[in-house]
Amino acid sequence: MACQQRGIRTHLGDARHATPNARCHGIFPDSAFTYEARTNTYRCPAGQTMQLRRLHPTKRTWEYQLPKAVCAACALRAQCTRATAYGRTLHRHEHQELLDRARQQAHSAAARRDRQRRQHLAEVSFADAANHHGFKRARWRRLWRVQIQDWLIAAIQNVKILLKHRLPPVTSAGAALLLTASTDFTDRWHRYVLRWRHLLTIAPAGPLPRPFTIQKILLWATRP
Repeated sequence: MACQQRGIRTHLGDARHATPNARCHGIFPDSAFTYEARTNTYRCPAGQTMQLRRLHPTKRTWEYQLPKAVCAACALRAQCTRATAYGRTLHRHEHQELLDRARQQAHSAAARRDRQRRQHLAEVSFADAANHHGFKRARWRRLWRVQIQDWLIAAIQNVKILLKHRLPPVTSAGAALLLTASTDFTDRWHRYVLRWRHLLTIAPAGPLPRPFTIQKILLWATRP
């Protein structure tokens, strides 16, 4: 709903569709009830009119309900509700039009393509950062340290991508040179980790100053 209020297309997954309510299995869904905008009422599958009852202050949803006696005498009661004390109730959000538009966009073909693209771009990156670079180790570090940590993790992942896609294939003639370079890289990496740990233990006086950029962090952490 917040995305719709800001004019942003909603390509997130529909949580209600992904995890349906087990209690509603086998009975009429909300879509079987017709909303009458002119009278602000709902018409049930049996043709009865559900009147507005109250507004839930926390959920910001309006509740619609039929009298108990009307539901008890209905021939479709077994297909409509499992409630014993009351009849069938419906909830409509105060910004239901925005939610309906968001769900329509979430089930579009473009939204499904974006979610599939996110799986192999963002989710794989998050998993690699969490499993190999301590992405989830953020407790008690404060926001400014975690920001530095995330910048460094992103820089490392970008370097790995460049090494994977931009370097030419290794030949047998360059194997010895590569071994020497990898040994030097391992030593520099060890020094970098030690400096990174030291960086996460110190705290600047006040907020993080503007000159303290990611470029200066990388230069400081990887200097010989």
